[in-house]
Amino acid sequence: MTDYRLLNYHDAGGPRPGLSVGDAVADLESAVAAETDGKAAFSTASTLSILEKWDAALPVLEAIAAKMEAGTIDSMALSDVTLTAPILYPAAIFNAASNYKDHQLEMGAEDKATDKSVVKPYMFVKSPAH
Repeated sequence: MTDYRLLNYHDAGGPRPGLSVGDAVADLESAVAAETDGKAAFSTASTLSILEKWDAALPVLEAIAAKMEAGTIDSMALSDVTLTAPILYPAAIFNAASNYKDHQLEMGAEDKATDKSVVKPYMFVKSPAH
């Protein structure tokens, strides 16, 4: 099995899902359409839509990755694409309120060592979809 990674990259039309094998990136919309004769059981509209139908996408992605490794599919150099966030519109974002010393000081904390046996991290969630 060929090692591959899902990613998002930006082209003139905006963000697009892609697949990388080594230093090559294939556009998933065109690669999946070619691999499935336009009859994919999953959407290539976003990386998230691919992940949501992972069982259907997995064999197709593996086949595309194998073709990329063999050099029989159109691809771009990884260095020529602009990568974007892996999930463009997440349902939730988990945040650390104060995750490094300088930030604690900016928030008005005392400049002393933190006893991690008693201090628990302060986390919060943002829901960007709402």
